Amino acid sequence: MAKFISIKLLNAQPVWNPGDTILGEVHFTCMEQVDIQSVSVLFQGKAKAKFRRSNGQSTSTFKSKMRLFHSNEILFRGPFTLPKGAMKWPFEFPIPTTCRWATGEGFNQNALFDTSRDQPLPPSFSSSGFTNHKECQVEYALTAVMQTSRTFATNRDFVLPITIIPPRIHEPSQFRPLKLPKAFFVQTLHLDPEVNDRSLTFKEKMRTAFRSETLPRTNFKIQLELPGAALAHGPVNPIMYLEHNLDRSTATEIPIVNLVAFTLNLKHDVVIRTSGLMHDRLQDWSDSRLICNWIGRIPLSERLEVLKSIRPGTVLPPNVTPSFSTHNIVLGYRWKAKYTIECATKRFDAEATGPCAVLGPQNDTPTAILPGLPTSVAQIPIEEEQLPAYSEEGEAIPV
Repeated sequence: MAKFISIKLLNAQPVWNPGDTILGEVHFTCMEQVDIQSVSVLFQGKAKAKFRRSNGQSTSTFKSKMRLFHSNEILFRGPFTLPKGAMKWPFEFPIPTTCRWATGEGFNQNALFDTSRDQPLPPSFSSSGFTNHKECQVEYALTAVMQTSRTFATNRDFVLPITIIPPRIHEPSQFRPLKLPKAFFVQTLHLDPEVNDRSLTFKEKMRTAFRSETLPRTNFKIQLELPGAALAHGPVNPIMYLEHNLDRSTATEIPIVNLVAFTLNLKHDVVIRTSGLMHDRLQDWSDSRLICNWIGRIPLSERLEVLKSIRPGTVLPPNVTPSFSTHNIVLGYRWKAKYTIECATKRFDAEATGPCAVLGPQNDTPTAILPGLPTSVAQIPIEEEQLPAYSEEGEAIPV
C-alpha cells in the first residue's frame, strides 16, 4: 500500500529570521483506507559536534548535542480510520528569538563558548574538516510524524530542513579596524635620480658590492588597515597608509612606492567541544575564501583605498555564515592579506592577519541572499523518535 507524507509551507522563504511565524500544512496521501493513532509536527533546533580520534588500532568518537529549542503540536489524534485519498492538517510555529535549553552536556566554564541559557539563536551552519574526523552542525527542521499503530516502530516520519539566519545586533562601525604596520628599509643606488631605473655601470656595481654604506637609503612604513567587521555580501575596503621617515633617509628625493600585488583571503576558524574532549581548535577548517587576487602596478599615496582602486565593487560572498558562539560550537573569521611593493627596483613581500567579525543582515533587509531549501520534502526518512507529548488537538481537513 502506497502512503506518502510531506510538509508544505504556505509562506515559504529561503531564509528565516527569529521572530518569524512559519505557516504550513502536513499532507498525507494513501491509496486505501488506513488506521492511524495520531498526526503531529515537531519544530526543533540542535547544535551538534563530533570528533573521531584513532590510534591505529581503535577509534574513539566523542559527541555533543545541544537542544536549542523544541516545540511540537498534535494535529490529529485517533484512533481513526482515514479514507482513501488525500488529507491535510494546518500548523503554525513562531520561531523563538532566543534559545530554550532543554538538554545538553555539562561542560565547564570556558570564555570562548556562550553558555547562557537564553542566548540568541545561532545561524544555520555545517562544516567538517580533516577528512571528516571533526564536524559540526547547527540545524533547524520541521518533522511530520504519523503514528499508524500503537507501536512506535510503525511511525512514518519526514523532515523539512529550514535555514535560520538571525539579524545582526551590532553595526560594522562599532568594531575598531585592524591596523597592521610594516616598516621597510631600502638602500640602493637606484634611489639616486641620476641612476633611476637604468642599468648600473660596472663602476656603480662595484660601489654597490663593496661600498654599500655609501649608497642612498630610504625608510618608510606601510600600515594596512583591515575592517574589524564585515557584512555578508557587503563591501570590503582595506586601506593602505604610506608614511616616509625622512629623518632616517639619505635619498635626495622621496621615492615612488608601487603596489604590484595584493591578495586577500577570509579564513574561518571553528572550535568545537564534545563529551570526553574539552575542546578542539580547528584552524583553517576546510574553508578559505578568496576575496581578491590582483597583480598590476599602482603608486601608493599617503592613503589608498586598495580594493576600490584595483577591484571596484568587491564584496564578501553572500553565503558566508555570520560569526557566532554557542554552547559547543564557535565560528570565527580572520583576514589573511599578502602584498608586494616595489621601490627603486627592489621588491618586498609582506603578510598581515587579524580577526574579523562577520555580521548578519539587518532586520529590515531581505534575507533571500542565501541559497534556500525546497519548500517541501517528500519521502525523506529520519531516525525514529518517540512521539512527543501533544500540546493541541487538531482535525483532519479533506483536500
